[in-house]
Amino acid sequence: MGSSFLKPQRYQAKFNAMNLLQSFKDTRLIRRVMVILVLLVFSIKSELIAQADYNCYIKNIVQTAPNTLEFDIWLESTGPDTFKLTFIQAGVDFNLTGIANGGALTGIMVPGSADPSLPASQQTHSIQINTTSNQYRIAASVANAATATTMIPPAGMNLGTFRITNTVPFTTNSTPDFQWSFIASTTQTQTAVGAYINGATIGTNITNPARHFVLGNPVLNQIANPSSAVLMKGTGPDTICVGASANLKAVITGGVSPYQVIYFDGQQNDTVFNYTSGNDITVTPLVTTSYNLVAVYDNSGNPALANSGIVSVIVKNNNTISLATIGNAQSITGTVNGSALVSESTFIQFIDAECNRICAIEDLPGGNAPGQVFATVTVENALPTINGQPYTSRWFNLIPTINQNLSTRVSLFFTLEDFVNYNAANGPFRDFPVVGNAADPAVSNIRVIAVDLNNQWSLIQPQVNWDALFNHWEIRFQVSDMQRYALTSINPDTFSVPAQLVDFWGQKLATSDELFWTSSQEKNMAEYRLYHSTDNANYSLIKTLVSKAPGGNSTQPLNYKTLHVNPQPGHNYYKLQLVDQNNTTWFHSKIVDLFRSGEANPILVYPSGSNSYQVDYYSETDQEIIVRTIDMSGRTVRVQKNYLVKGPNTFSLSLDGLARGIYNLQFIAEGKRKLTERVLY
Repeated sequence: MGSSFLKPQRYQAKFNAMNLLQSFKDTRLIRRVMVILVLLVFSIKSELIAQADYNCYIKNIVQTAPNTLEFDIWLESTGPDTFKLTFIQAGVDFNLTGIANGGALTGIMVPGSADPSLPASQQTHSIQINTTSNQYRIAASVANAATATTMIPPAGMNLGTFRITNTVPFTTNSTPDFQWSFIASTTQTQTAVGAYINGATIGTNITNPARHFVLGNPVLNQIANPSSAVLMKGTGPDTICVGASANLKAVITGGVSPYQVIYFDGQQNDTVFNYTSGNDITVTPLVTTSYNLVAVYDNSGNPALANSGIVSVIVKNNNTISLATIGNAQSITGTVNGSALVSESTFIQFIDAECNRICAIEDLPGGNAPGQVFATVTVENALPTINGQPYTSRWFNLIPTINQNLSTRVSLFFTLEDFVNYNAANGPFRDFPVVGNAADPAVSNIRVIAVDLNNQWSLIQPQVNWDALFNHWEIRFQVSDMQRYALTSINPDTFSVPAQLVDFWGQKLATSDELFWTSSQEKNMAEYRLYHSTDNANYSLIKTLVSKAPGGNSTQPLNYKTLHVNPQPGHNYYKLQLVDQNNTTWFHSKIVDLFRSGEANPILVYPSGSNSYQVDYYSETDQEIIVRTIDMSGRTVRVQKNYLVKGPNTFSLSLDGLARGIYNLQFIAEGKRKLTERVLY
């Protein structure tokens, strides 16, 4: 760069010819030299014509952002001669001080912007912005005669797109004023073009200032029609539940649509591109958040003159169950409801208008999904009864769109006071636990009473959990249709089935499934039969366990467990049959489903306790996997690495210490995202 160029060959040829003329005295020799000079001048004139057969443009000057400007350098041949590009270097003077607005300018060549037919050496250029000479300097990239590219007449080719970026927005209503420079100095770069003419292997400097042009001089950050904006609430509420969304919107007057809207969410600036005035901007805050409008730019990069508006979105947690005081210490009489869509393989928390939890429904594999479900919870002043059977004053009614052949797990929530009130008026029926402890022996007395539309009722033995964090009972059970539900307890005087089971559950081991159940009492009991299925329709007997009760009778808890050594990839369904000493049989209402990942379904995520999720991962190779936990704002809040062996693997993901809410678990192996699973914590 600078003044390092050699004197063009045509001038050097003329200089040598004049010296030759002066060195001769003989008239005859002078005549010969004059003939040579005529031929040389004719040759130089032909070369000059060839050298003038090109145009070089600065064009497509466009502002792409309030602080960013781009332009192309375009070279085309215009005459009959062909030439290959030896090099081009450019000194472009521009209005640096005028557009800088007090900021600092930097320049780059946009990667991949050069014409792909150029040799690799000419597809990149070194860039410098000289603040002393107010010049954009583009260094020469030289190609030899073997690799240089023939120019393409008449359209020419783009030698590259060049970018100027400012640390602040450009000065309002300023212009870049680009001009080619042909002056060489220590601070200035001389524009020059070199070529191989008509197949020559020696390059020629063909620079002709008259053939260099600048097309366009845009006004930067122009405010001819200024815009103003105000951020305001959309149609959604300003108080939402955890996991729900709220709407913001910007009402913009003036300027050219679409707009760029920048707002602050309490932690960082967020940008909405291609925005139309009045459209909703959906946000999903996990905590109460105030949103502040920062800036608005129209399609021409013009900033709005007036930005105002703060929207506060109040986020209410759902730690309290419906019809209960804060902390779930006491129940409140009344009725509340909520509705939600339960689609295939989803887990949905039903929330009332105060963001309190009514119940939860999970659609399991197999069977129909219930669709839209209307859920109601009622708390009465006294214990209701049905045919003399008392049940809790808190009861639920679930009405789904589809109510047959379901494979659904229901979770109902109760306060400890609900249990205390039941015990106070349950007559001969057994009591519930009076302290929050799922290991309390009285848990075995709990039954779900299900009442259908014909007022016919049946009992379900549920899984009972105590949520110590939020101070309430959770009752889980699986159903094939939805009804009205409450809790009741067993009456020893009407005890008919040969065993009362506290629970029936299973867990996956490395290569087998382990099944457990506990009876609180057995009467005339003979044996238990365990059945297995992979489709929840066709079952086969896999184990028979004889009753541990002496003579088949016991009033003490008895624990059973057994292994299934040949589980299959996918679903493994288990159900338990009770057989008394008269060979009368009853099937327990609960079906255990243990899903194993395999080649067809390599990743399975499911809850494991209140603070973690279990992952089954079928790996095709020994490898490392990365699991990112991402909140609803898109921030990664936890990263976990696990080393997997080829085949089935099981590991735990802890969410302990994170705020309650919805998270995405992103699984990455071999640098590729394998699965994103949404979970509720």
